[in-house]
Amino acid sequence: PNDMIKKVSEVANKNAIIYMNFPNKDSMKARMMKGRWGMALPFGHVNFFSSKSVNKLCERNGLEILSKKATRAGGENAIGLIKKFDLSAPKILFRLVKSLFLGQIILGKDQWDIILIKK
Repeated sequence: PNDMIKKVSEVANKNAIIYMNFPNKDSMKARMMKGRWGMALPFGHVNFFSSKSVNKLCERNGLEILSKKATRAGGENAIGLIKKFDLSAPKILFRLVKSLFLGQIILGKDQWDIILIKK
């Protein structure tokens, strides 16, 4: 990731706004799931980032963090997802609550969404 971010920084104009997204190894989900975490499964990400490592990576490459927040993968909130489903299907509400609320809300926020500016 450092080589890619270095290249982005080199070609970006001064004051360019850049958006990046990284797996959040500090998340409760990552800590609890360990090797079974979706970001680590085969064909998943090779690198994972703590808040501190994101800061260092950006600073090292001349990028200032304007915003950094932990989010769920895809960034869509659970209520928005529920509204898309046909709630009349048998047990659909139970399955949604179980998967979305337990899996994503309680354990979620396993991504870093970062907005940067080129110094």
